Amino acid sequence: MALSSLPLASGIRHKEVFEDLGWVVRSAGNHIVLTHTHHPQVFLSIPNHSEVKRQTLKKIVRDASLTDEQYAIFFQGIKAVKPGASEEDAFRETPSSDGMVQIHCMTCCKPVCLSADPAEIEAAKQGHQYQCTGPM
Repeated sequence: MALSSLPLASGIRHKEVFEDLGWVVRSAGNHIVLTHTHHPQVFLSIPNHSEVKRQTLKKIVRDASLTDEQYAIFFQGIKAVKPGASEEDAFRETPSSDGMVQIHCMTCCKPVCLSADPAEIEAAKQGHQYQCTGPM
């Protein structure tokens, strides 16, 4: 994903996205510092500015062990779901102009499949639910 594809938003908005992903605010001031139980040695430091630079956001996203694409999915308002959620909540389907459908697991935020065949999509979802490891 190109740097220009990362969203421009305030530090508070980015903090909210990371909170949806399980990160917890440790302190807030000029920077918002977050920690995560799955990554106890990692601290995210988000500038508490009206607009966080894309280059800065890219480093924060990388430090959180996410790809730009995964972060963009969550930034669009998709909240992380807990393992065992209904299938409707567990997957996000994004249709493309060529008739294909991109499926993302909303528990681990990984792409599951890209297909136009409903049977193939269903099989991929079921297979992924069996092996999904949970948040990042």
